[in-house]
Amino acid sequence: MLIAAILIIICLSFVIYKLRAAAALRSSALQKLKQELENTKPMRDLGESAAAFSHDIKNQMSAISGYATLLTRSKTIDDQNRKMAEEILQAAIRIQESSISALDAARAKAKGLNSTGTAESAASPQSF
Repeated sequence: MLIAAILIIICLSFVIYKLRAAAALRSSALQKLKQELENTKPMRDLGESAAAFSHDIKNQMSAISGYATLLTRSKTIDDQNRKMAEEILQAAIRIQESSISALDAARAKAKGLNSTGTAESAASPQSF
């Protein structure tokens, strides 16, 4: 009877030891995931700022290109000023395209990061 009680105590001690080890491992993995999420926060914030900046540039360039288009179609403008308006229009279009390309590159990079196992919400393209 005493030997059975000792064996039960030894078995219970072993189970408790294994449970503590598993809890420590889980805690360690959780800490690692928390740290990984914290490390992605600056990138997510940067991506959101870049998206807002890109959106603002596109809005401003749309206004500029709209006015430049009106000038190029005007009947009362001379050829020299029409040519300058066309240059403004082309520059505005290039800036808009560059802004879109930069935003697309940021989205592609964020998508690539998600496929490597970082937190999905860290830099999702939908957040841009």
